[in-house]
Amino acid sequence: MNRTGIMSPLYTVFRASKVDLGFLEWYFQSNHWHRYMRLNGDSGARADRIAIKDSTFFEMPIKTPINIKEQVLIGETLEKFNQYITLHQQEPFLCGNSVNSGVEL
Repeated sequence: MNRTGIMSPLYTVFRASKVDLGFLEWYFQSNHWHRYMRLNGDSGARADRIAIKDSTFFEMPIKTPINIKEQVLIGETLEKFNQYITLHQQEPFLCGNSVNSGVEL
């Protein structure tokens, strides 16, 4: 968004309904949707870029649990795992290494 709060017309803005946004966020952080994009998108001069029509994107099949509570639980569980992994990746810094001698806890 720009400073006036108006989104550029180059982008499509949409709202999801009947799905938990946390679940949806984790879905798009995964690679489960990449195959659909490769099969249905258009690549141009740059092989690392794929364009897809809005209507085709909105037809993308996204498997979700029917129960919203289950979607929320899945999203929250994945977020907790992510936090746990991040914490353990910081352990060498916090517990000491040859560079910084660690931080006193």
